[in-house]
Amino acid sequence: MAGEIADGMSYLNANKFVHRDLAARNCMVADDYTVKIGDFGMTRDIYETDYYRKGGKGLLPVRWMSPESLKDGVFTTTSDVW
Repeated sequence: MAGEIADGMSYLNANKFVHRDLAARNCMVADDYTVKIGDFGMTRDIYETDYYRKGGKGLLPVRWMSPESLKDGVFTTTSDVW
């Protein structure tokens, strides 16, 4: 199952997106144990640069955020798999 999650995140990375909210609650498991990543409400594109910088005072899932995202408000494909 972890491999399928990694494949899904790799797919997002290849298509220049950061999910920003990868957590167990957003991994849907089918009866045959196939895993799909869901909840793309916080997903942002990173076409222009390799990161997304959070602006404003919107709420974020701090419990699951990487240290660099908490400190600097910067989200990358690396911080997605923190």
